[in-house]
Amino acid sequence: MASRSLTLLLSLVLAAIACVGYAADGRQTWVFSSIYGHERTLSRDVSGDYSISVVDVTAVVDDCDDGSYRVCFSSRYLAAAIPTEQPEKGSRWIVGPSTFSVLTIVEEAKVLGYDVRDLYVIDVERKPVPPIDIVAHSFRLFFSYSDGLIGFGEIEDDTEPVFYFASNLPSLGAKE
Repeated sequence: MASRSLTLLLSLVLAAIACVGYAADGRQTWVFSSIYGHERTLSRDVSGDYSISVVDVTAVVDDCDDGSYRVCFSSRYLAAAIPTEQPEKGSRWIVGPSTFSVLTIVEEAKVLGYDVRDLYVIDVERKPVPPIDIVAHSFRLFFSYSDGLIGFGEIEDDTEPVFYFASNLPSLGAKE
């Protein structure tokens, strides 16, 4: 019984050390929540790679930034490529399997109590990427150059979209 307690105690200590290491490894993390209480977590490590966590699945994706983008990654859970220079309404660009289109730019908005200026609403069409992801995905991004990625949602033809909003602003991609 004592050895089982000691093993449990050791496991807890190692888990605590691992958590401290995770927080202290230079990783930046942003949490996005839906009105239903679901969360998606985006992280960026010191080498520039992104991680997207959805429920108990974490996908690690490469940063596709060649110096032209503030934020740039693509996964089946979310694709984002925000140009360094502010695009105009109707602008389109393609990065990897995704096509980005500026649907509109809202000059002033209030989002979850925050005053947001120049809110870009960007539609994303991501082609399938076999063999793992054989389905096309559509996303809608809400981005402000001053506040970063404010929210996003996956748009499906037959269901109401679920949108996720940043728990804190400024968020991913905000001007520093």
